[in-house]
Amino acid sequence: MHAAPILVVGSRSEYRRNIKAILAAPELELVFADSTDDALKKAIDHDFALVLLDGKVDGVAMQQAASLRSDNRSKPLPIIIVAVTAGTPLEVFKGQDLAAVDYLFAPILPHLLKGKVALFQELFRQRCQLAAKSKELDNKSLELEVLQKELDEKNERLEALSSLDGLTGLFNRRYFDDNLLKEWKQAIRTRTPLSLLLVEVDNFSMYTECYGRMEGDECLCKVAAGL
Repeated sequence: MHAAPILVVGSRSEYRRNIKAILAAPELELVFADSTDDALKKAIDHDFALVLLDGKVDGVAMQQAASLRSDNRSKPLPIIIVAVTAGTPLEVFKGQDLAAVDYLFAPILPHLLKGKVALFQELFRQRCQLAAKSKELDNKSLELEVLQKELDEKNERLEALSSLDGLTGLFNRRYFDDNLLKEWKQAIRTRTPLSLLLVEVDNFSMYTECYGRMEGDECLCKVAAGL
């Protein structure tokens, strides 16, 4: 099971103990930060499922939450402000507009905190699974691109080989048929001559009868190289 890291921000020892006691579970990883600056530094190196911010619902807590959410060095973070006193509806709405996704008022109810954390824990797992699937698809796409490139190269080599005579290495009849019309049109367009040579090796059958097939092949290769 993928550990869902929770960033607990606050300097009060009582707050830290309460959070740690309520959320002590193998599937949760609690990371503590004393201040907003400390939290921002930790957010660079971790991908947190949730931030639990200590502070009453006032301008300071809202400013801290906004800093955590908007700082360019950190990733977007869902934040729950754990307030030490009850706030007015207007303060709550203002905080939600700025940064926080939710509030918990003292005293902290364990089942309520666990329920909210479990929700963000599941969202975190789903996000990790989605990222893993996306990476897997990217790798598959890259593999397909590499295979397609290899296939194209092999097809080019096969195409080249299919146009060459296996013995002499000269272009074969297929290449001749495919390119004669193209060369003819180019000669007309550029007003340049087009030459065609028909070469026959005199007495070649007598040569192979006398020296054998292998010597005859060697003779043809030498004639091809000379041409």
